[in-house]
Amino acid sequence: MDQATTPNVPCRTSCTCPSPGQCDRHNVKKPLGWWTLCRTNARFVQAWDEGTGPGQRKEQTQDPVVLRARDNTAETWRLLHSYAVEHQSDWDPKAAKRWYYREWLKKVPNYGCSCQKNWIELTKKFPPDFTSPKAFFEWSWERHNDVSTHHSKKPTIALEEAYAIYWTGEAK
Repeated sequence: MDQATTPNVPCRTSCTCPSPGQCDRHNVKKPLGWWTLCRTNARFVQAWDEGTGPGQRKEQTQDPVVLRARDNTAETWRLLHSYAVEHQSDWDPKAAKRWYYREWLKKVPNYGCSCQKNWIELTKKFPPDFTSPKAFFEWSWERHNDVSTHHSKKPTIALEEAYAIYWTGEAK
């Protein structure tokens, strides 16, 4: 993303990157959502500084299965959070439910980790809310924070931050 198309995100942290992309300080490629978090959320900056932020791991591995799972995790979350935004004008609860169960759920890792098992248990307790785009988006944000808190030990984000990252410039 070049300077001309970089969104104007006021910096409230020690972030030094002028735009999304490779962050030399944290040695991670930050897409727009992560770059926005780096500029607005000190907990994420601290996690990246400690080497435990999104896209980082303290332990190093060359196992291709583990590396592929890590690369796919951010994209899997992005797909879940973006679905409601992309379908808000033509929201169909039945279509959303089909997409979730037939397409998205298959993307939850189930090799070398207990992610899929944990996700199934979590969603039995808190089933997806397909009643509206807003309800589904907020459900996905809550579940992502649950995973961050209880399983991956990553920082969580406020609902307002999630809207700022994923639902920019759109009606809610």
